[in-house]
Amino acid sequence: MKITPKTVAVYGYISIPVMLIMLALLWFRIVPETFTIPFFSIALGLFLVRIFLRIQLVRSERRALEAKRQGQNPVGN
Repeated sequence: MKITPKTVAVYGYISIPVMLIMLALLWFRIVPETFTIPFFSIALGLFLVRIFLRIQLVRSERRALEAKRQGQNPVGN
């Protein structure tokens, strides 16, 4: 799967509300306090995936830019 800016944005738009919902569930004590660690683990995982996707997006954009530069320079280095 190619990582595009739209993919990263959609993931962000989904993961942030999920984290806020989990926070609200804990804040208003709708779920037992024993769910604190599992919810924290899920939120941390979602956040780390978000960072990973952003890094991969930047890397792929850099590769595309380098490939474009190589294609425009027929003489080479």
